[in-house]
Amino acid sequence: GDVVALAYPGGDADVAGDAALAAFAAELSTTFGSAPDSEAPRFPAAIPGTDALVDILTAYIFTVTGEHSAMNFAQFESFAFVPFSPAHLSEPVPWADPEAPSELGTTAMKDLVPRLPSRHSSAMQVATLFLLSQYTENEEMLLGRRKWALWGDDPFEPEERLQQTLAKIEQRIDERGSWFFMKPSKVPISTAI
Repeated sequence: GDVVALAYPGGDADVAGDAALAAFAAELSTTFGSAPDSEAPRFPAAIPGTDALVDILTAYIFTVTGEHSAMNFAQFESFAFVPFSPAHLSEPVPWADPEAPSELGTTAMKDLVPRLPSRHSSAMQVATLFLLSQYTENEEMLLGRRKWALWGDDPFEPEERLQQTLAKIEQRIDERGSWFFMKPSKVPISTAI
């Protein structure tokens, strides 16, 4: 909210009067607003004020930082044991055949092993997961970030508070032995494609 307040000092009126922001919302609501509510939330056709903008930005920032980090960098750790998570099977397992359904759990190991990927396919899966799980050489992480394009190198009070909060979160993760991939020092500031 602090950064939105700096960008829109007039509050809700400034947000509602921002033509570029209104065009952005209109475009996204047209593109992403056609999905039924049961499948995905609709993007609003207009952003009426600062609270709505903060909500949208928070969801976006979490998606491209924490959520992406948790899903992307854990791929090798989560899926590299091919028998547990094969990228493909050579043919459907017997209970997956819609023409001959059977009870889930009745398939024996002898039915699954021949369907597992070949050594070559397994090696390709492991190698791909390893590469996708790597950080880039110059990755900039949430904790320790010090340069903002809009404000340059000058100290920026909201950023300082954010860094202090992130340091506390990192300490709690270390103390609890929680998930490494959500540590702010291991979460890139955005997706790198």
